[in-house]
Amino acid sequence: MLGPGLRTGWIAAPESVLARVNLVKQGADLCGSAFDQLVVQHYFADIPWQRTLQKFIALYKERRDTMLAALDEFFPPEASWTHPAGGMFLWITLPDYMDTDSMLAEALEAGVTYVPGNSFFPDGVTGKNSMRVNFSFETPESITEAIRRLAGVIEERLELYRVFINAGALPGYGKEAVMAENERENWDEVIVASEQNEEAVMQSHDGDAAQIEIAEDKVAEAEEEAAE
Repeated sequence: MLGPGLRTGWIAAPESVLARVNLVKQGADLCGSAFDQLVVQHYFADIPWQRTLQKFIALYKERRDTMLAALDEFFPPEASWTHPAGGMFLWITLPDYMDTDSMLAEALEAGVTYVPGNSFFPDGVTGKNSMRVNFSFETPESITEAIRRLAGVIEERLELYRVFINAGALPGYGKEAVMAENERENWDEVIVASEQNEEAVMQSHDGDAAQIEIAEDKVAEAEEEAAE
């Protein structure tokens, strides 16, 4: 983005799509501003815009790094997040029993906001435990304070869920989940032991059969010698 007032851009798309986009554009304002297009053309032709680009890269990098450092400092261990190499957003993921859509009101009361993760999925359900946050506009100081406040909101929700988990009121989590996992591991051990025992028995049976066959051969040889 060069500037918020320069509403000039382009689209690369199949011809069938472009035809429909042109119709929409004509219905909106006929065409883009010729003056804005001349400004953009002159900017790229005569002004060292690469220096401006490098300035913004450094600016966004500082703000991204500030947000990542604040997340490391304030966020609970149950949360995880992306470390973007470009762009201006981070994607934060919370435990799957969290609902960032319903938590948004609490965040707004704390003076911070985000986009709930389910807004990015067509079913409106997937991504409900995640959120997208932006670091492009605020100063490093504001970013740090915003993450501190957001961490407080999340921690309050997590503490409530921890009570439910410890009380066994949240199926699939807590002690019951650990016990169930242990039971699965125990059953795996039983199955492995059973398979090993079955193999040992089969090997024992194979050994017995071989011994019987040898004994039968010796009896047959003795009978032949006696007959002679």
